[in-house]
Amino acid sequence: MLYSNKMSSKIVELASQNNDDVKKNADIYVYLVNSILEQTIFFVTLLIIGLFLHNIIFNLLFFIIFFTYRGTGGGYHASSPILCTILSYTAYFAVYIFCFKIRLTKSTFTLILYILAVIFMLICPFSDCKNRRRTEEQKKSLKSKQIIFITAFSLVGFIFYCVNKFLYFKLIMISTYIICITQAIGFIQMRIDKGGFYDF
Repeated sequence: MLYSNKMSSKIVELASQNNDDVKKNADIYVYLVNSILEQTIFFVTLLIIGLFLHNIIFNLLFFIIFFTYRGTGGGYHASSPILCTILSYTAYFAVYIFCFKIRLTKSTFTLILYILAVIFMLICPFSDCKNRRRTEEQKKSLKSKQIIFITAFSLVGFIFYCVNKFLYFKLIMISTYIICITQAIGFIQMRIDKGGFYDF
């Protein structure tokens, strides 16, 4: 995110003054520090929003689900820190509006849509992007972890659905839809980079 990028660069710059290893791998350390700062700032922001809106548990669940899926599922990644900031908060407010402001009744149809989204996530190959490349071994490892998390969140979502905690089921469902979109975009970009879909 925009406000953490300069901060992480400054932290690494200070750390590298007496450490040659940090100086040689400054880009890697900036990326690692920036990632930690991004998630910490976003987490604290969600807590503050949760306090004002009286929905801290909702926001905590969103953070856990969204960043777990994003961290293991690959897909589209923003090309700049400011775009990352905008998209992260857009995703949160989209989930919030759908869960609290748009009436979506419990039905077999909503459950089927969620199941279809889960199936898509399970079968969609891990895709990276130009600004965040992974090795084949990393892709396999992350995809395996994502399958575990999908299974766990799906089980929790199904329990929420059965015990009439539909708000939290909607939270998991809408978050899953958003991740599906990012994975679909990432997959399309990956196939374009590799010359098309003919060898899929």
